[in-house]
Amino acid sequence: MSSKKRLDAFEVRHITAADPFQPATALASLPIPVPVHFPVFGSTCTTTCRTGEALDVLAPRVTELFFKRTELISRSLSGSYEISREEALKDLVDQLEATNDNHLGTMWAIPWAQLSVRFRKVVGRARAKVAKYTQAEIRVPATPENGNIYYVFYFNFLPCDVTAPNLQRCNFAFGFQQVENGEFRVYYAVLPEVKEDVVEAMANHTNSMVKGIAHWVLSGKQPNALPLSCIDSEYYEYLAAIRKGPVVTELSSIWNTYERTNKAKHLFEDVGIVAYLATLWKANDPTSPKINFVDVGCGNGVASYLLNTVYGDKIQGVSYDIKARRIWDFYKKKGVNCHEVTPIIPKFPDLELPFPKNTNWIVGIHTDEMTPWIALFAMKMKCNFFLLPCCPFDFYGKFNKQKFSTGNEWEYFTYIVRVAEALGFDVKTDGLKIPSEKKTAIIGLVPENGKLLPDYDSDWVRTIDSIMEPSRRHNGVRHFAPRKAEIEVKNCSKIPFDIRDSINKVIVDDLLALPNPATGLPLQTIISKLSEEQVAHLKNQNGGLQTFLKNHKAGYVVNRGHVLLRTEPFEKFRLPTTTNCSCFFEKYLPNGCPYRDTCGFRHAADESIDSGVAA
Repeated sequence: MSSKKRLDAFEVRHITAADPFQPATALASLPIPVPVHFPVFGSTCTTTCRTGEALDVLAPRVTELFFKRTELISRSLSGSYEISREEALKDLVDQLEATNDNHLGTMWAIPWAQLSVRFRKVVGRARAKVAKYTQAEIRVPATPENGNIYYVFYFNFLPCDVTAPNLQRCNFAFGFQQVENGEFRVYYAVLPEVKEDVVEAMANHTNSMVKGIAHWVLSGKQPNALPLSCIDSEYYEYLAAIRKGPVVTELSSIWNTYERTNKAKHLFEDVGIVAYLATLWKANDPTSPKINFVDVGCGNGVASYLLNTVYGDKIQGVSYDIKARRIWDFYKKKGVNCHEVTPIIPKFPDLELPFPKNTNWIVGIHTDEMTPWIALFAMKMKCNFFLLPCCPFDFYGKFNKQKFSTGNEWEYFTYIVRVAEALGFDVKTDGLKIPSEKKTAIIGLVPENGKLLPDYDSDWVRTIDSIMEPSRRHNGVRHFAPRKAEIEVKNCSKIPFDIRDSINKVIVDDLLALPNPATGLPLQTIISKLSEEQVAHLKNQNGGLQTFLKNHKAGYVVNRGHVLLRTEPFEKFRLPTTTNCSCFFEKYLPNGCPYRDTCGFRHAADESIDSGVAA
């Protein structure tokens, strides 16, 4: 189930004056002169807890999650990190002196030294009007006096006249109440009065937040395994500087000229990785004059380009891949010539590598076949490594599951960690904040004593050979086979146009001949209607009928093994959104496209003009 569907399952309503959630009552027991509008503006919903926790366990768990991972339910945030009382109050004083703002004056009047409070710095996303601001968190445990509701208050150190959305300027509170039958009621509300012009936006905000908190209550999600645990908060400074800097701005503007991949993912994923590496390297090598890295299987090479360009005075490196990418030409035009077409073909135990001798870090980002070898390369060079595993490959082919992990751990990830530990590395794992499903990194550090496996195991070759042997047996090979520089595309997109048209004609004619087209036809029935030549073309492309239908999703819908014709234009291209791709209905239906008033695909020239469709 998608995240949106999970959250939409909660039945949310507005908090009313009849609800027991009364933040003013809870604050009355504390020396906090903060006005709370009555009734508060907010949302509430009821949920259960799968782990069966009591309120005194559940509330602190979810509160800790909110403090450290608010960005998971508030997409306007990039992250947050805890700061000291001294740093927080200095920020408050500096803003108060600069603005003489009434709200900040109220915040300064709170006797923070007398309260059990902690502070955090909240970081906005790239386009946020306020890049960073300070928040104070105060918890009020459940007591009979406050209706047995566990309250959590957040106070923002932002002036009221700052050009920031109301959502950031408002102090807020959330709470948990245990009700009957093992259920919990969750509340989220803003403390000041909400003006009429922002009521709708604020209602959407409170609804969204209470759903996210309720999901954490229900799921039993724990605040452990937090991302960015191996680096300090300076990461956010690096991230903002890179993201808004001229190098990434220019790279973003020319991206579509050289690349066909999704910029929002592939470019900004590497931006997050580069910010992480820059922070990591400063923390682990603060006295080192320069980081000299090698990027194995660099792909489009964005990470290497950014590291060499943005941090060229302190970080330099070279990257290798089996084939060049078009965007490498852009890097060369900018004077960065660090990408090399050099196949890395490891042979154990020799491990002859083309890497520079001064290499002190090896980087592997989604390196596929190279992934298990990265730690071996680092052992050979006696240097550290950073690895972001993706597709599961072993030393000599596809990874064979061997039950290395338990619970929710990814077995392949656990296997790579064990390989690195067996080679003598101090291994750390950490989560990155990047737009990718595979975002957990493995960091291998040479121990303080400088000794790796060959330094203390005289029979290290045999030890490593025993680690590799299961891969040899499973894949039936004894030598590493690099992937081809040019991978032949076999997804039914290379079927000749005349054959493609004939297959579509057979399918469309059979579907139109049905007494009730809404029932569709089973896949097997359609396959039986195709000629031997048509089926042979499908098989030669390593694809079947379903792949072919997926390539023509503008015309077909596959539902539970049945194929149906679409009864409306494909969602992505409905007017006013247009495309130069030919309309499926126009081409294969006897009377052409019946949806010209809404269809954004290209039709015949005269019809395109009449219907307003861009040709």
